[in-house]
Amino acid sequence: MSIGDICERRISVVPASTLVLAAARSMHSFGDRLLVVTDERGGRRVAVGIVTEHDLLGVMALDEDPSRLTVREIMCPHAPFVGESDDVLETLCWMRRHGLRDVVVHGKAGVPLGTVSLDQLADSVAGELSEVAAHAHHESAAANRRALH
Repeated sequence: MSIGDICERRISVVPASTLVLAAARSMHSFGDRLLVVTDERGGRRVAVGIVTEHDLLGVMALDEDPSRLTVREIMCPHAPFVGESDDVLETLCWMRRHGLRDVVVHGKAGVPLGTVSLDQLADSVAGELSEVAAHAHHESAAANRRALH
């Protein structure tokens, strides 16, 4: 199974000039944990970073005014990403190693397709392991029945 099979294909995007307060309200309204921040470059809108729930909490913890800061000021400018054809288990291990909860998923042409969370990956791997265990149990039971007859 690949990342493209399980990723959330909806991307929440905000311009870099968006106020942090507006971004937080948007994330809360839509249940997003990650926003892709965009900017105009050469007449095109391009992704320039991400803002996560953790970034928003940092604003509050540092007692900064979210109605005066823009997402450009708090974003992670080098957003972590994976490819749609990347392996689920390898991605899960990579994200865990780097302390990432969410990443952007890019398509073959490098265009953002969606996002994937550590929770989604863990659920996917757990589901696959359950299927393997069930199959192994079924095979073992069948072998035991054959041995008894």
